[in-house]
Amino acid sequence: TQEQLHIPFRHYNGGGAGMKAALQNAVCSSGGWVHWRAHGCASGKARAYHHLPRVFSEVAKAYGGGSLAHVGIQVWPGSCGGGYIVQTTTHCSIEHSISAR
Repeated sequence: TQEQLHIPFRHYNGGGAGMKAALQNAVCSSGGWVHWRAHGCASGKARAYHHLPRVFSEVAKAYGGGSLAHVGIQVWPGSCGGGYIVQTTTHCSIEHSISAR
C-alpha cells in the first residue's frame, strides 16, 4: 500500500490487456464518466478522451474537486481508435494485477 503519490510506468500483462479491452467496450462511445469496478475494488470510474487530457484535473472534477488521496489513476494510451482512457479506482490498487513486476 502506498500512502504517497507514486507514478509507475509499466507494460501491462494479459490481465491488463483484458481490462483494456473491457474498458474500451464500456467507454469508447459513452461520452462521459462511466462507473467501473476493477479487480475487486469497491468503486471506480473510466472515461475515454480523443487527446491526452489534464489527467489530475479531470479526475479531480470527476470526484467533486476534493482530495484524491484514496484514488488510483490509470491511463490507457492507444484506446478507442488512438485516444486515451482514464480509469480510476478508490481505496485499492490494481497495479500488480494488470502489469508484470
